[in-house]
Amino acid sequence: IKAGDNASSKKIIEEAKKIFETGYFASVNPEPKHTSYNSISVLYKVKENPIVKSINLKGNTLYTTEELIKASGIKVGEVLDGNLLYPDDNGIINLYVKDGYLGTRIESINVSDEGDINIKLTEGVVDSVEFANMKYRNNDEIPLSLKTKPYIFERSQAIKPGQILQKENIEATIKNLYRTGIFDRVEPFIEGKEDDPNARIVKLLVEERATTTINGSISYGTAVGLVGGLKLSDDNFLGRDQQAAINLEASNKGDKTFDLSWFDPWLRGTERVQAGGSIYWTE
Repeated sequence: IKAGDNASSKKIIEEAKKIFETGYFASVNPEPKHTSYNSISVLYKVKENPIVKSINLKGNTLYTTEELIKASGIKVGEVLDGNLLYPDDNGIINLYVKDGYLGTRIESINVSDEGDINIKLTEGVVDSVEFANMKYRNNDEIPLSLKTKPYIFERSQAIKPGQILQKENIEATIKNLYRTGIFDRVEPFIEGKEDDPNARIVKLLVEERATTTINGSISYGTAVGLVGGLKLSDDNFLGRDQQAAINLEASNKGDKTFDLSWFDPWLRGTERVQAGGSIYWTE
């Protein structure tokens, strides 16, 4: 705003906002006052942030207080830049995120008039891991039940309760689930817990792939004649990530074939033992 400009209440407020956004003021209040019939003066009353006297942190275990103070950008002996305390610009949170810790959260920041800054944070310890179907029955709020057995999820799970939540563990869990071949989508969500500020609940919503197929075939050969076939297969048999199939073929010349096959890529209760086989009858 310059002397001689046309007065605008909108611009007066915008200028106050610009001053506040520097981060060095706790409050900025514009007070326009008429000085004559056709002119006004504007007084901006500001309350400056205190000079930082001390910085105290509570709840950190992964980094020392000195490391976090350095990351915050706040310096003792200088006027507090309030912008450094905002979530998007907070160097403490950015440090945790950069190193893959996604559950860290600042619970409270208190700044005294004397310049003492007290920051309480929670690093985010995994309380539980839940798996649910992302599809709902009609318009109900209850998701459809999952076909896949719980132990299939558990052995794919790299996220462990009691550990501080890390990005790499979430990514590893998602990759393990996709490797089974029985899921089309996996989406993670992180939630807090009301009675424990440091607890994080990890929810993974999954969409199961349609694994059951029925195939029919008809062919003709001079040696075998007209042959018809029917095959029923399931790549997530009984929800156990097993592959099972029934195949039946018959020709008009009397040839018949019937076979059953089964394969488990990871036997339950083993380190990673596979097993499979087939039984057939032919005439």
